[in-house]
Amino acid sequence: DPAMTTILRAMEHDPSKEVRKMALSAIAMTRSTLPYVLQRLHDVKEDVRREAVLLVGTKINMLHLTIQQRIDVLRGALRDRSAMVRDACSGIIKSEWYSKASEKSAVAFVRALDVETYEEVAETAARCVLEECVSDEAGPFSGAFAPALETIDAESAFVWRVFCMMLKERKQLDALEDALPELSSLVDSLAAIDFSTQIFTAKQLLQLAVVCDMSDEAGRRRLVDFWKR
Repeated sequence: DPAMTTILRAMEHDPSKEVRKMALSAIAMTRSTLPYVLQRLHDVKEDVRREAVLLVGTKINMLHLTIQQRIDVLRGALRDRSAMVRDACSGIIKSEWYSKASEKSAVAFVRALDVETYEEVAETAARCVLEECVSDEAGPFSGAFAPALETIDAESAFVWRVFCMMLKERKQLDALEDALPELSSLVDSLAAIDFSTQIFTAKQLLQLAVVCDMSDEAGRRRLVDFWKR
């Protein structure tokens, strides 16, 4: 298609940022044009990078991207030197990737990011979607909504840990107390985990233990015994 070739050429090579932005807005999003759009996430101009983030976020269902493409978008945009680009990415995460593609499930959202492989990027993204929960002091794992320790998986443990750490950072201690498990129950769960296959889940629970109530003497003794073993 000569017209599409012209648009792609302008998007990649035109010296005018306005032309590159116009080319982005005019392009038809297909599997073959997607790599060209993703390249604009590294454009020298921040408003072109922002346009590329918005285009990918609004025109493509997150689940239609490969995991590597999802991570590349998040890694680049959430760490961008421009607040304009970072804010655009945060908005897309909340309005499209979390609210629509993940049906407002933080666990489903991080599962789509392969959290065990890309933990750092997934945490930055998860903090975006958990921000409102923390602000309201009521989140997906507060009180009775905490995941069952007996059946907890890597993604649930990860989101639970990030949520609790955010509450701690903001000194929202009442909400944190509601969200945390009893230390004894947490140690029971750790003891039941197969560390050869669930090391990531164990790591998340161990980090949760650090913020648990250490005045629970029985729980504290059991945690010490667990460490010794």
